[in-house]
Amino acid sequence: MRRGESGGFPAKRRGRRASPLLLLLAILGALWSALLGAPALAETPKRAVRFGLDEGLSQSTVVGLAQTADGRIWMATGEGVTIYGGGPPEYLFREEDPRKGLRSDYFYAVFVDRDGEIWLGTSGGGASLYADAPRFLGHAPGEGLESLDVFAFAQDAQGRVWIGSSRGLFVVRKEGGSLISDAAAEAPALRALKGETILSLLPLEDGAFLIGSSRRGLLLYEPGAPELVALSSADAEAPEGLGEEARALFRDREGRVWVGFSHEGDELPGGLRIYDPVRKALIPSPFSFPEGIDGVMAAAQGDDGRLWFGSRRMGIFVAAADSSGRLENYQAHDWEPHRLSDSDVRALMPDSTGRMWAGTWNGGVNSFSMLPDAFETYYPAPTTGSRSLPAMT
Repeated sequence: MRRGESGGFPAKRRGRRASPLLLLLAILGALWSALLGAPALAETPKRAVRFGLDEGLSQSTVVGLAQTADGRIWMATGEGVTIYGGGPPEYLFREEDPRKGLRSDYFYAVFVDRDGEIWLGTSGGGASLYADAPRFLGHAPGEGLESLDVFAFAQDAQGRVWIGSSRGLFVVRKEGGSLISDAAAEAPALRALKGETILSLLPLEDGAFLIGSSRRGLLLYEPGAPELVALSSADAEAPEGLGEEARALFRDREGRVWVGFSHEGDELPGGLRIYDPVRKALIPSPFSFPEGIDGVMAAAQGDDGRLWFGSRRMGIFVAAADSSGRLENYQAHDWEPHRLSDSDVRALMPDSTGRMWAGTWNGGVNSFSMLPDAFETYYPAPTTGSRSLPAMT
């Protein structure tokens, strides 16, 4: 088992002591907002079960999560894939002979297709396919794909798997036990993506696709159309430059498509929009995020219908089950060992037992009950020179 630092990904971060002055300023800011009549979004205490290096995670950056039919969780990390099913974890690492398995130890994506097989997107090693044993089945074909970064997967109605990479889009189908490049990727509109970084993918009706890119925002592909449609906001008052990076694409059980954007200097509230298929435009979300969220990186829906959003700097936001637009917010604090481990959340996934899993940039994985906590536990803010903090329940 190998755990530790990896090139391009951070190693596990050492804890930092919270400043009493910053805590005081945060309290005063909340009081000031209340006096002005502005609705202040307070953090919600929520217990998290952590799965990190001490529990057997191969590396502390987790940017992809998926669950297979046998109940095991596959975690894409900055050094290998960790597979956890309640017992000792299993691991997948780069093989010296690429004919036997992975070409890279660094991962960006994991996806389970309708056959129950697992696609792994790597940094600099293309995409690979595994059975859930785990057993290596093959590498995705495509010109130059073997050395590219792979960030996203999606499966269309024909069973083909679309692959978003650092140099455009690839489409692969299974045929007679082999992986074959499909001509769908050669459509004129999709050829225009050569050289573009594709961060997210979502199939729509009639073969259409939403494609999240790093420079061109959100794009709509419609079969037979000569060009991609660059989706803009239907809100005339929205600032220019709507989300340079379309990071998260998610369809909820009501059929709404949520789009999470992220880029430096994003002035939109939270970088979250809803795709309107009638107008082929992006409309405002009903949620008002606080300033400083710096991007919505992941989205998921719990068993109770509530929507969960992972942000780059402010943890997790959970929407109320009603239509009030209220949000709960779960953030990380170093002195709270049973809360979210890192406020930079890159992946969200509901499991088959009623828990929500969250992969973070520097704090491993956390899982949350989707039910209200039976008890609330509070921890005192650290003081200068303190080494341990007793829990107060």
